[in-house]
Amino acid sequence: MAFSSLMPQAAPSFGAAPLILDISRLLNRAGASVPTGIDRVELAYARLCLTRPDSVFVAMHPMGTVNVLQRPAVAALVGALCDTWLQGRAHTRKARHLASSMTLGLLKPNLAWWRLGTRMRHQAQQTGQRPLYLLLSHHHLHRPRAIRRIMNHFQARFVPMVHDLIPLDYPEYARPVQEKRHRQRLNTVQALSHAILTPAQHVADRLKIHYQRHPAHQATPPIIPVLHGVDIPTTLPQPSSTPPLSERAEFVVIGTIEPRKNHLLLLHFWRAMAQDCVTDPAARARLPILHVVGKRGWENENILDLLERCRDLQGLVVEHNNMVDEALLMLLSKARGLLFPSFDEGFGLPLVEALALKVPVICSDLPVFHEIAGALPDYVDSLDGMRWRMLVEDYCRCGPLWQAQRKRLSTTDWQPRSWRESIMEALSKLQAIQP
Repeated sequence: MAFSSLMPQAAPSFGAAPLILDISRLLNRAGASVPTGIDRVELAYARLCLTRPDSVFVAMHPMGTVNVLQRPAVAALVGALCDTWLQGRAHTRKARHLASSMTLGLLKPNLAWWRLGTRMRHQAQQTGQRPLYLLLSHHHLHRPRAIRRIMNHFQARFVPMVHDLIPLDYPEYARPVQEKRHRQRLNTVQALSHAILTPAQHVADRLKIHYQRHPAHQATPPIIPVLHGVDIPTTLPQPSSTPPLSERAEFVVIGTIEPRKNHLLLLHFWRAMAQDCVTDPAARARLPILHVVGKRGWENENILDLLERCRDLQGLVVEHNNMVDEALLMLLSKARGLLFPSFDEGFGLPLVEALALKVPVICSDLPVFHEIAGALPDYVDSLDGMRWRMLVEDYCRCGPLWQAQRKRLSTTDWQPRSWRESIMEALSKLQAIQP
C-alpha cells in the first residue's frame, strides 16, 4: 500500500530493451478515492519507469484507440495519484482532471506516436532488442486488436501480468460477465504474449493448469512469478511486545467488502461475543474493536445488513471506506492483529504489510499465503469460525498464540522485498528471455 520510499535518487539500469508501459487502468481509475491492489501495482511500475528517460507510456481510449502519452502529463498524473491515494493530501479532482484530459488526447493525432514507433522499430532492427510492452492490469486484455496494434507499431514483445484466475476458478465470487471475459483475457495472453508475469508461483501453477486444460495451437509462453513489493515508512511506531491488559484490543480486516473476502465469518462471531456479554456492560466494554477497511463491493447485502443494522455490533465494528494508505498503515501498526479470512486470493498485500510492521496475522490457510509468509502467521480454515474466535480471544489477552507469533516475527530473517526490488527482478528475468 505504501510507496513513500519507492522513487530512487538515480535511474536504475533496466538492461538493453526499451520499456513501453500501458497505464490505461490508471487513467480509468484516477477518480477513485482509494486504490485497489492492481492499481498499486501499475502505479509502482509507472513511478519506477519515470526514472528511466527512454520509457514510453501508452494507453487505450474506451473507444479502442491507442496512443502514446506525453511524459510530463504522466509524471503529473502519477504525482497526483500518490498525493490522493497514498498520503491523502489532495482531492481526487486534480487526478481526475488530468486523466480526463489525457484520455481525450488519446483520440487526437499524435506525431509522437509515429516518431516513437519509427525510432523503436529502427532500434530493434539495429540492436536485435525489441521493446517490452508491459500491460500490468487486466484492463483491455479482452481486446486483442488494440494490443496487437501496439505490438506491431513498436515491434514490441508483449508481457502482461495475470493477477489471478478467480473469475474462472470461483465464478460465484465474480460478476456474471467476468467468467467469459477472463477466459477471453487468458486467450489473448496465450496468443500474443512473449512472457507472462504473475504475482506468485501459486498463480503461475493455476495458469499452467488452465492452459493444459484449454490447449491452443501455439505453445504457452514462459510464466514468470515475481512476488509484489511493499514500501513501509520507517516513521511508523513498532507494536508493543506486551500491550497493557487494560488496553482494548483492535483488529483490522482489509479488502473490498464482498463475499470472497469472507467478512461474514468475522461479523458473525463478533456478534456472538457481544451477545455473550449482553447482561454485563463491563465485559462488553472490554470486547475488541474490528476495523473493516475497504470499499463496498457487489452482492454484499448480508454483510451490509450486519454493518448497518445489527445492534450488537454497534460500537464494536467500525467501517472505513476511504482510508488512505498513511492512515491505514498507522491503524495497522497499532492493531493487535490483522485478520485475513478470504476464500481465495491472487496475492495478499495486506498480509505482507502487516508482517513487515511486525503485526501478528490470522489468515486463511491458502497456498498463496504460505508462499508469501511461510510459517509466520496463524493459519485457519476459512470456514472454521470457532477456531477464528478462539484465536481472536487469545490475541485479545496477549495469550500464548499471540506471544508465539510475536516471537516468530521478532526473530525471523523474513523481509518483504521493496517495490523497486520486485520490479527489478521482474525486468531482469524478462531481459534474460531471448528477444
